Amino acid sequence: MKQQKNFNKEVNGQKKDKQLDAQSTGFINYLRMGFASDFPAIMKLGYAMAIIFSVLIFYSGYHFFTADKNSELFWGVCLVLSVNAQITVKLWIYMQTNHNILMQALREKKHPS
Repeated sequence: MKQQKNFNKEVNGQKKDKQLDAQSTGFINYLRMGFASDFPAIMKLGYAMAIIFSVLIFYSGYHFFTADKNSELFWGVCLVLSVNAQITVKLWIYMQTNHNILMQALREKKHPS
């Protein structure tokens, strides 16, 4: 009977640990790991550029759909370029975040504490 109680306590403790791990591995925490590098200012610059390109997408999209025939091509090209620029910046952000997570895991494996 005592072994069963100890087993149940251990299982409950493991469940709580797994729940905490699941909560800490959310998307927001994943993106926060991008700032755990030696140069967090570069990540801030990347996020600022992503916000700027988001504003440009909405601005050029609005003008594209409300433009007359003479300027429709210009705003369409601006819309496509701003979408491509934002995709590129977001890919760079995710690559830097993955790099930082991988480097942290390698450091932990090299120097376990």
